Amino acid sequence: FLFLTITPVSAQAAMEPRAYSYGFSGPWKQAAQGGAIHLSHLDEGYILVRAARGYDVTMLRLRLVGGIHFDNTRLTPEDGVTAAPLLQGNGRYEVTLYGMLSRNTGVLLLKTTVDLALEDIRVPYLYPSQQVPFSGESLATATAESLCADLDTDPEKIGAVYGYVVDAIAYDDELAQTVAPGYLTDVDRTLQRGKGICLDIAALMCAMLRSQGIPARVECGEVAGGPLHAWVAVYSDQKGTVGGQSLAAKNWTRFDPTFAIGAVGVAASSTVVSVDSYTFQYAV
Repeated sequence: FLFLTITPVSAQAAMEPRAYSYGFSGPWKQAAQGGAIHLSHLDEGYILVRAARGYDVTMLRLRLVGGIHFDNTRLTPEDGVTAAPLLQGNGRYEVTLYGMLSRNTGVLLLKTTVDLALEDIRVPYLYPSQQVPFSGESLATATAESLCADLDTDPEKIGAVYGYVVDAIAYDDELAQTVAPGYLTDVDRTLQRGKGICLDIAALMCAMLRSQGIPARVECGEVAGGPLHAWVAVYSDQKGTVGGQSLAAKNWTRFDPTFAIGAVGVAASSTVVSVDSYTFQYAV
């Protein structure tokens, strides 16, 4: 994904949407059959990965040591060099690269550890990713720019994007019944179709906000003991009110656009969206 030129930021600097740089210096960490990772952008919150030869799919797996969640990035030989953000916060990560023989079986090609120590841990949530894909040419980016062109504050922009997603996107019950494991969302496809499952809806809202320089992440887990669900957490520099919900300043605030559109038979005002109903598992 190519978006904007990266410039260093501090924790106090204004946030900007980020773009991966595929330039690097120094050697690759080589794996078998040409697979490799490069750590030249670790101080910006991501690593570069190259697919192995001889496999239809190469999988990069990232896990914070001591954690239970894995972030997986699947590559094909046609993908070339791909960037993968480290989304589980600062600390030591276990990095493994597999050549996949089937959906759930792979050959270990490389295993190492890397240490992430970002000054501002919000930075990875300004980049695109496999689950939150966008670029400077994305329909989602253009839509967000149109909505926010005359707005100045984070609450105004968050409110405009949230309101648009809730009004424009419907829940896709048919897809929810047939979605396969490893499903990857496409935010522009969601916009064009006007419907999607919870992951599609949350990823669209995140992509639009990230393109406006507002850190946002898709959070996944359970709500009131139900099946796996996806919602959104947004970081705002200012407090405000969005959709009748208080927006915290200098903190993350949860929004659930899927429930807000009335999907799963739940209205936005239902107690199921109370803080105590959510069990967070991982973010993307």
